[in-house]
Amino acid sequence: MESKSLYGVLADVEKWNTDLENFQYSLFHLREWVESVSTPTLQPIYIDLYEGEIKIGKIAGLVIIKKGWVNKKYLFFYSGPSLIDNSELIAEKCLNALVAFAKENRYISLQCTPLDSKMHATYNTCNLRKITYNEYIIRFDDSFNDFKPGQSLKKKLHLAGRVDTQFCSSANPIKDLDLMLQLMNITKNKRTEHSRSNYNPFSLKFVTAESLSKLIKTGKGKIYHALNNGEIHFVTLSLENGKQAYGLYNGTNEFGYKNGIPGFMAFMLSQYYNNNGFEYFNLGASLDNKEDDFHLSNFKKQVGCVPYPVFTIKSDYLIYPYKALIAARKSKRLFK
Repeated sequence: MESKSLYGVLADVEKWNTDLENFQYSLFHLREWVESVSTPTLQPIYIDLYEGEIKIGKIAGLVIIKKGWVNKKYLFFYSGPSLIDNSELIAEKCLNALVAFAKENRYISLQCTPLDSKMHATYNTCNLRKITYNEYIIRFDDSFNDFKPGQSLKKKLHLAGRVDTQFCSSANPIKDLDLMLQLMNITKNKRTEHSRSNYNPFSLKFVTAESLSKLIKTGKGKIYHALNNGEIHFVTLSLENGKQAYGLYNGTNEFGYKNGIPGFMAFMLSQYYNNNGFEYFNLGASLDNKEDDFHLSNFKKQVGCVPYPVFTIKSDYLIYPYKALIAARKSKRLFK
């Protein structure tokens, strides 16, 4: 079919999550996630993507409104489209449909970050810029059953066992969220001491303490912690729906670092998800800087993760007169 048959329409919000289950979907397209990060200038948007009369994808995110003499609108999504079928062809068609929607509705540009993306295949990005990352995922299949902790993880498990560490699901998640935020600041200070000056504890765009609290209250944000002699030294927050889980944030203190508790909790959480019939546990990608990528990817591999390529997708300006700025810049470079 010709590209003009590819288009997007605003979706029925009330039926959004139910319909999403029919697609290979990102957890970051859930209505609860999108509405948790929304504000008056970050408005939720839900789009169904079509080829002719056939719905081939869905995507949810935010309309960024920059107010001025003329209000400017941008589209931001935490993940690329959720697909009816995970193939290169469907991925390309969904992106074309999304670009067509953005142009028709006068959005200046669009961006999709790669969180929990199901678009793993290499595909044509329809003249969009593509940046490749790896997300680190534990899949609960035969490969997980064959996983054996390496020496580094075994050491962490031994250290945590020596101080009688217990894995617990939070009975008071809002209170534990406050503690996690305190512990995240300790983590930030520790990583800054080790010269990782760009470390940002709130690595996901537009996420705040308030948005995480809203997410927990929807029931999609789940808190777990480590208990040692009645004291909590590690707290972690996951985004969960159905049988899918994504690790969002965690924090620990000096006691936790010394006693291997981050490794212990990642291992125990993966065991918990496996025992409860989950399909996967996505520990995410480090998007801040190359040094963090190196440290975190090694840790994730130790606990059984396999890297999967995912993509940040960005457009240049999509509509005039802004699009003319791109042409002007290219012309200026040409005649330098």
